[in-house]
Amino acid sequence: MPAWVLPGGAAIAWGVLAAALWPQHRLLPAAGLVLGLWVAACIDLRVHRIPNAVVLAILVVGVLSQLLQAGLAPALACLSAACASGGLFAALAALTRGGFGWGDVKLAAAMGWVLGPTATAAALAATAVAGGLVAAALLLVRHRGLRDPLPFAPFFFVGGLVGLAVLIVR
Repeated sequence: MPAWVLPGGAAIAWGVLAAALWPQHRLLPAAGLVLGLWVAACIDLRVHRIPNAVVLAILVVGVLSQLLQAGLAPALACLSAACASGGLFAALAALTRGGFGWGDVKLAAAMGWVLGPTATAAALAATAVAGGLVAAALLLVRHRGLRDPLPFAPFFFVGGLVGLAVLIVR
C-alpha cells in the first residue's frame, strides 16, 4: 500500500466532515492545513525535511482567508497562537540540539495560525502524545535508538486533525 493512501483517506474524510458541520469561511484554511500537513508528512517520512514551500502554502492560505473573511481581531489571536507554538518548538529545537528541526518549528507556527489558540493547544498536545507513543514503541522493539532521527511531521498531521476536530465541535 502506498504511503499516501492512509493520510489521503483521512484528509478526505475530515474534509467531508468539515463541509457538513463547519461554517464555509473556515473550510479553505482547514483544507489548506490538512493538505499541507499531509504533504509535509509524506516528504518528511522520505527525506527527513519539511520544505519551506509547504509551510508557506499553509501560511498564505491561512493568513489570506483569515484576514479576508474573519477580520483583524481574530487574526491577532491566530498570530499569537502561531508565535506561541512556533516559540515552543524553537525552544525544543534549541534544547534537543537537533531533535527537532526548523521545519518542525515553522510547521508548528503555521498550524498555530490556522487553528487559533484553543485548537492549537489541543493539536500540540495530540502531536506530542502521538510522537511520544510511536517513539516509545520504536524504542521498545529496538527499531530505533535514542539518537536516531524520527520524522515529526506525521505527528503534526495527527495533531492538526485533532485541532480541526476541536474547532468543528466548538
